[in-house]
Amino acid sequence: MPEPSHQPGASPAEPRLLRGRRALLEKQRWLVFVLPLVVYMAIGSLEPKRPKAKVVDWPDEKPASRESTGSEDAVSQDAGSEDAAPEDSGAGQEAKPQAETGAGESGDGPAVPASPYRFYPLVYTIKIALTLVAIWFVLPGYRAFPVRVSPLAVLVGVAGIIVWIGLCELHLEQKWLEPLGLKSLLGLGVRPGFDPFRALAHQPPWQLWGFLAVRLFGLVAVVALIEEFFLRGFLMRFVMDVDWWEIPVGRLSVEAVAACVVYAVLSHPAELFAAAAWFLLITLLAVKTKNIWDCVVAHAVTNLLLGVYVLVLGQWQYW
Repeated sequence: MPEPSHQPGASPAEPRLLRGRRALLEKQRWLVFVLPLVVYMAIGSLEPKRPKAKVVDWPDEKPASRESTGSEDAVSQDAGSEDAAPEDSGAGQEAKPQAETGAGESGDGPAVPASPYRFYPLVYTIKIALTLVAIWFVLPGYRAFPVRVSPLAVLVGVAGIIVWIGLCELHLEQKWLEPLGLKSLLGLGVRPGFDPFRALAHQPPWQLWGFLAVRLFGLVAVVALIEEFFLRGFLMRFVMDVDWWEIPVGRLSVEAVAACVVYAVLSHPAELFAAAAWFLLITLLAVKTKNIWDCVVAHAVTNLLLGVYVLVLGQWQYW
């Protein structure tokens, strides 16, 4: 069914600010679908980037042993990124950066600058908080879509994690695209790979577990909601007709499929094959159920399983 063309009338007792919000969302329909994602991405651009490896001169002595500096794998996990690419993609082929707690802090070697990732938990928390404010602002537009969920959404979400991890582990981007000179493009999608158990090891426990709660909430609830409403609710309908809000969710066209693939590639360049396959899978779900909330739930299930996979196996490169 097409989305309602307007929201229910405001109550006379409704505060002027809320009436103004409702009127704005009725006039500028795109805000409902675009604003939360724009806020999320804008604040996300302030997150610390993966630090590049620094060459350390060791005068008249060999570097400290791995026992004193931490294992090579542990070092790589300290310099992470948010929605990660495979370990050996793009920047992953470079020398691995010094860990936050590397040599030098205890006098065992030359001093190493502290990792900028000490600010990552704070910036990420601010990002989620401001995105939630944006979601609250556009909430009347979300309510225009009746909330109903089919069991198929959960099954597709489970299948989605198999597709995502499976294709990422094949490293097709490195095998097929790097020979074409596109290594720099793949590096744009490298995730932070932030390992909170190492980075926050010397902080009070509430900081570690509080950040993990915020990180999982953002991954499962916030990202699934805002990304599906943007892609399925706005972008794929916008490219089909000027009166895009009249087009039912789940109606498909060549333009809509192209928009989905382009979004997948641009938002996950280091994981473009996995992203393209996964987003097309959710598109098929939308075509089947004609329900945007099924897409949100499927997305949330995949992200939840991804979070569990990362935490249980320590695969921090995936977030």
